[in-house]
Amino acid sequence: MRLQRKFAVLALMSGLAATFGLGAAFAFGEFVDRQLTRPYKETTGVLLALADVKHMVGELTRTLPGPGRDEPGITAIVLPDPDSQSVLVYDEHTRVLHGAVEHLRALPAFERLCGVSTARNLLLRIDAAEAIAYEWFDTGDSKTGIDAGFHHYEIHEIIERIESRVLAESEEVIALSGTLRALHRLIVGSGIGAVILLALLTVMLIRRWVVRPVASLRVAASEIAKGHYEYRAPVAGSDELSLLAREVNEMAGRIVTMQEEAVSRERLASVGEMVRRIAHNIRNPLAGIRGTAELSIRRAGEQDRIVADQREIIAAVDQFNTWITELLRTTTPAKVLIALHDVGPWLTGQAEAIHPLASMRGVTLHLDLGRAPEAVFFDPVHLGHAMSAVITNAVQVAPGGSEVEIECVAGQDDDWWVVRVSDRGPGIPLDLRESIFRPYFTTKPDGTGIGLAVAREVALKHGGSIGVLEREGGGMTFEFRLPMRAETPEW
Repeated sequence: MRLQRKFAVLALMSGLAATFGLGAAFAFGEFVDRQLTRPYKETTGVLLALADVKHMVGELTRTLPGPGRDEPGITAIVLPDPDSQSVLVYDEHTRVLHGAVEHLRALPAFERLCGVSTARNLLLRIDAAEAIAYEWFDTGDSKTGIDAGFHHYEIHEIIERIESRVLAESEEVIALSGTLRALHRLIVGSGIGAVILLALLTVMLIRRWVVRPVASLRVAASEIAKGHYEYRAPVAGSDELSLLAREVNEMAGRIVTMQEEAVSRERLASVGEMVRRIAHNIRNPLAGIRGTAELSIRRAGEQDRIVADQREIIAAVDQFNTWITELLRTTTPAKVLIALHDVGPWLTGQAEAIHPLASMRGVTLHLDLGRAPEAVFFDPVHLGHAMSAVITNAVQVAPGGSEVEIECVAGQDDDWWVVRVSDRGPGIPLDLRESIFRPYFTTKPDGTGIGLAVAREVALKHGGSIGVLEREGGGMTFEFRLPMRAETPEW
């Protein structure tokens, strides 16, 4: 996952945590308002309305015979016969009481807090008490007046019981407030814990995603700067820093490859210079030997037996000169002349050139051109020397009675062609399969370490490669992989 996506996920988690915190705070506020604030307001409203009703009932009670409003249980107060003035006072107080009762009935929490039956009983008692009071005002009967006073006093008692019940509800709300405080502390603690956990997670992820990879890259850069090109930065994941670590490792690998190639070129250049000096020093004596042989032929008669021997010497000197010329070309592969050539006849000639050596060692050469391309772009001279070196090595390591297979195959995409040389020899250890292509490196007592190094140089000059593979059943396979077409006619 890329760093951008990782930090986007982290930001999303932070946003979710913040949203959860805000949502929890808002939900808790709504919960407190629903469970505490609203019930408290409703309870207070009902108590105030009941207080108004109770006050007006008390005022009405004072206008009637019977017990006083604030002195329950005392001897009944006997008032004079009702007159018009007392009726007017009672009427005025009744209108105010009705207003207070209507206000009480309009409260949504009235019946819920008082109970439906209690609320209805209170209203019925008020109506009944008023009816008896007006009967006393009409008849003047003292018994009816005392009865009316007791009915009003009972209303006062009912209201006090209702108030006690409402106060009990208030106590439950107060008890709930303690629970809400505990819940609030729990929510706050959970929020703080979530913030701490998120902060720790953020620090841990930043250390894992950024700090550690950057530290590893700094160590890798320091080691590479010291010349330790074999050092590799640890790579884990597929984010930008991991891709950078891969690129740093690839860069170090390319530096090693470039250094090895530079060393190989320097070694090959040294070999070429040495071969040119040796060839120069050898050709002079060879020219003297050839000249002496020619002079001996002219001095001797045609029937003289020495003539045939001198001609063999001349042929051997000419062959030696040819080998020296080919060796000079082989050790100087800096310029490769690529043109379109037929593959079959060229590869057949390479096999035929090695056939005497193979016959002498009891090895059979098998050439397979069934899937070979007809013509491709390559340098037949330099690539011929490279192919000859590989085939010769295969013949030299192959046991007697075995077969060396030479196979040429065209690539499926017509972009590459491949030549494989396979033997049944002892094989090459895994840790030496790259070293065998270095100049002067050889595993043979009489080897020079030049053939495979030149073969690799020639393959690279063709824009291709050469590699070695373990063959199933024993032995090794050397594989040339070369492009079908040349980008430029001369490299």
